[in-house]
Amino acid sequence: MSLHDLRQKPHLSASSIGDYIDCGMLYKFGRVDRLLREFVADHYILLWDYYSEGGLVQKIGSNAGILKQAYTVARVRKEARQKGYRIREKKIDQGVRLVLTV
Repeated sequence: MSLHDLRQKPHLSASSIGDYIDCGMLYKFGRVDRLLREFVADHYILLWDYYSEGGLVQKIGSNAGILKQAYTVARVRKEARQKGYRIREKKIDQGVRLVLTV
């Protein structure tokens, strides 16, 4: 059986498993329903090499959670400032809580 024949059969790839873990609906729409995603210029997908001996996980967290959280906080702060909201940041056990007020 050739590689082409194998790809025609139902299977899971590393990227499809990643889609399922990150967002079940992303997996359903992209892999099951085969809907194409619309390109949005300000939409980024974090790609990184899991190099455990280099200590990257300790710096950015499991599945890059610390990095994703820092990016999200910075993005929300920027958008809130642009809209004239006041921002109060409080560190909690699960991460950071942002409180926006008018």
